[in-house]
Amino acid sequence: MDREDSSGGGLSRCSNGERTLLDRAPSGLSATPRELRRHIFLFAGWAHFEAPPVLRPYFAAITNFLDASGQRFLEPLDSFNASRRYLRQQETHLCFVSGEALSKARAELLERNLRRLIDREIGPKEATRLLVEEVINTSKQCSTVGFKVLAFCIPKKGAEQFFSKRTAVMLAAEPNTETTSFSYFEDGYVELQQFGPTLTCSGFATTDIKTENDESQNRQSSQVRILALPKSVAQSAPRTAPIFKSRRMARSIIASPGNPVQYTSTY
Repeated sequence: MDREDSSGGGLSRCSNGERTLLDRAPSGLSATPRELRRHIFLFAGWAHFEAPPVLRPYFAAITNFLDASGQRFLEPLDSFNASRRYLRQQETHLCFVSGEALSKARAELLERNLRRLIDREIGPKEATRLLVEEVINTSKQCSTVGFKVLAFCIPKKGAEQFFSKRTAVMLAAEPNTETTSFSYFEDGYVELQQFGPTLTCSGFATTDIKTENDESQNRQSSQVRILALPKSVAQSAPRTAPIFKSRRMARSIIASPGNPVQYTSTY
């Protein structure tokens, strides 16, 4: 559990994970050609801030080409600096653009559209699509930006479940307010097939997550490649139960209105 003391300005100290990256990134990039050394590592999630601790969303940036105010250096530095910002009580949203900058006009338009969604209490699905559209539009102007987007949504309920029960559930689903989810976007992509993120947690690591929805059988199947298991698990007896278990209740997974897809998993 991440608890941070801070001032009322929404700034805080680095967490242990961020500090580790801050210390090791310079040596990790020391052999990289200088023209490719410009880097920014962005963290986003939930943590406890203030006293008494309150669960709030935040982001943290570890970079060698931005100063604490977000201004860019002409050349990447040999060292990295860190900044961390959480959503304050009176704020409705907090945006941070990393990598290629948005034009002033597009940044202002994005800001207005996000405010409209918040004022109308429209959920995260539409907000995510606005952000994805900006990434794809930027990719058409800048060759350094990819046109494939993997979106990850952690709603407050999902964060509360993790901090209270130390368990987490992640679905291949459109962003919602109930459960942590991931969704894949690409021009012309098929929504019935989704690709997932590489994950690490407490010694457990997976990659190459892929899910497919079969509307004819009303189910979803998943496959994943395991990179590492916690020592206590790896040294125990061979697993006899499936890694993924079927859900009993139907849940909409990347489906059109009125045509839900039941979630099941194979391994």
